[in-house]
Amino acid sequence: ARAAMQAAGAAGMSLRATTSTAGLKPLRGHATRVVWFRNNLRIDDNSALVAAQEAAAGRGERVLPVFIFDPSQYGTATTTKWGSEKTSAMRAQFLCEAVADLRTNLRAMDSGLLVAVGDPAEVLGALAPTAVHCAAEVCSEELKSERAVQRAIKVATSSAQLHRHWDSTLYHLDDLPKGCNPEAMSLGFTTWRNKVEKGCSIRPPVGAPAAGSLPLPPPELLEANLEGVGMEFMPSLTELGYEDLAAATQDPRGVMRFEGGETAARARVRGWIWDRDCLKDYFNTRNGMLGADYSTKFAPWLPVRCVYA
Repeated sequence: ARAAMQAAGAAGMSLRATTSTAGLKPLRGHATRVVWFRNNLRIDDNSALVAAQEAAAGRGERVLPVFIFDPSQYGTATTTKWGSEKTSAMRAQFLCEAVADLRTNLRAMDSGLLVAVGDPAEVLGALAPTAVHCAAEVCSEELKSERAVQRAIKVATSSAQLHRHWDSTLYHLDDLPKGCNPEAMSLGFTTWRNKVEKGCSIRPPVGAPAAGSLPLPPPELLEANLEGVGMEFMPSLTELGYEDLAAATQDPRGVMRFEGGETAARARVRGWIWDRDCLKDYFNTRNGMLGADYSTKFAPWLPVRCVYA
């Protein structure tokens, strides 16, 4: 099937791999919490991952990390109301690299990552976990998806809950001083910033869970001979609906290649801030726009929080 899809892509056809949820094996009888990775593709300082691990350890449960490529967000035919692609082929390639790196890092902890292509509510509902942990999001499509997942897992298991964990900002939302929460904050940034810096502290980061502390469900439950899902599965760009694969190639004239994943992101942070000590000259170089180090170049990794800043 994979070869057929790649051939179709070469011929200019757009085919998608989607998970047949009817073939997914529910986790009932093997109490399991799911960590639903979305825009938090890292294992270090990941509050959803740590919360799932701690809750599972206290209840004798297992932990299944999951990433789902939602077809409504990918592919040449998936566009915004202005006609632009929601996710370009180059960005999709970057995300595939980030997900692959996340899987590698989880495997180093004696865990793994179930990857699927499909509707998150359908996939997670079919798994029937005891709970789902995810990073809290704020935009309409993400919130709509969260509500659908909450409904789906409760249909599968009446006691199941979706646990949302805030880790999107330097200052935690719950720690903001009175009057500084998003609903009440003034339009003037400087006044808001001064109040926050005076009345709020940055929470210390949480480390990655220890190796062996994320026990997976029994292997037979994760052995899926299905299209679009598996512990080894990773979709190609063709399977995500992209026709022009050359569009995923980064311009060789660029000052550096951006590789998706926590490993590459941490290497960039370490190299720019510490190894080459670029931060001390940033005020002088930031408008130069020459070379790889006039600015941080962290931007590709921040939206999916391969690093946290």
